[in-house]
Amino acid sequence: MHLLKRLINSDLVRNTGWLFADKGIKLILGLLVSIAVARFLGPDDMGTWSFATSFVSFFSVISYLGFDSILPREFVNNKEKSSEIISTTLIARSISSLFALILALLIIGFWKGWDSPYIGYVLVLSIGFIFQTADIFDYYFQSILRSKYSSISRSISYFLISGYKLALIYYKAPLIWFVASSSIELFIAGIGLFFFFRKKIGIRFYFTFKTEIIKDYARDILPLAISSVLIIFYMRIDQIMITEMLGEKANGIYSIGVKILELVYFLPMILTGSYLAAITFVKKHENEKYKAKLMQFYSIMTYLALILTLVIAVNSFWIMKLMYGEAYEGSGMILFIYSFSIYSTFLGVATSQYLTIERLLNVSLYRTLIGAIINIILNFYLIPKYGINGAAIASLISYTIATFSIIFFKRTRGQVLLLLRAFNPSHIKSV
Repeated sequence: MHLLKRLINSDLVRNTGWLFADKGIKLILGLLVSIAVARFLGPDDMGTWSFATSFVSFFSVISYLGFDSILPREFVNNKEKSSEIISTTLIARSISSLFALILALLIIGFWKGWDSPYIGYVLVLSIGFIFQTADIFDYYFQSILRSKYSSISRSISYFLISGYKLALIYYKAPLIWFVASSSIELFIAGIGLFFFFRKKIGIRFYFTFKTEIIKDYARDILPLAISSVLIIFYMRIDQIMITEMLGEKANGIYSIGVKILELVYFLPMILTGSYLAAITFVKKHENEKYKAKLMQFYSIMTYLALILTLVIAVNSFWIMKLMYGEAYEGSGMILFIYSFSIYSTFLGVATSQYLTIERLLNVSLYRTLIGAIINIILNFYLIPKYGINGAAIASLISYTIATFSIIFFKRTRGQVLLLLRAFNPSHIKSV
């Protein structure tokens, strides 16, 4: 009880109150809607949807260009150039998003055939890349600790899309309309982000492109982009391989178990969103507090991960049976295995922020490469032998090794000691 009180009262958690409220409501609603959708579609259609989503995610890296990791930092460090940064990155991301869309269509066409239904699924999913360029306004909100505007925009979008999905179930709509829901959600959220930026923020920007800004970011963008490709590769390749080896139904069962954990992963994403801006400020202006702030963050992430692992592992089997029924038998074991990856995933996200702040992005790239290689090798060996459970085991092992591979690098080796010290709950106190 005392530990929970420390977690709740920590300044990092308090500063992200809007985001916790937003994501908490979404978590509950998302679970209910996902159960209804999964029961309606069945494992085969869910597997098809999951495969299309996993495939398109590989091209999201081209769309993002690594800006999602560096822009919060750049808005803090170069506040006077915010207008130029916004304008330049909006243009750059619009171009890269269109290129990602075309490339995704070409590859799926040659792979699955131009008459394949996957063409339509990939098209409607890839259109979301263009709408997602509005995330740049979200990064600015993070840098000035005004994330509530992003939360409001995304909440409105989320609620509308939840209603949309339920309507699709009522009218027994075909799969393509469910697949389109993600792009429609991004479109609505993008409108909201732009609206709040124009109404609440005094910055005016014009569509001018500053090549010197892109050149300045190039050193960070390349390793980030490669790292992002590898992250997506070893987080999504299992679903591609399961579909190719075992079929859409097996992937549908597997993806439902994984999806529950993905709902949990919103916690580190929320904390790191505000943390990156806050810790960058501390390092720049109050460097003596930098290590203490880092320790606090690691400790919060550690205990959140341990609590969630215990709760999910103990209840995984009956939860999946109760929610998804007999059609998804086997998803309980997937959730059980995956629950033990929560700790390494949370701390992997946390240490990634340290690497970004310290501009040690080459280390981030190397450790992601290590995880990707291990995951692919294990999937090739374990999926034929243990089916979808083998894919879950492969992910668990590769996530853990990737997170703690920072011990192999001289400049980051000390972070492993900090991760061990993070088990001391006294570090959770406000800094």
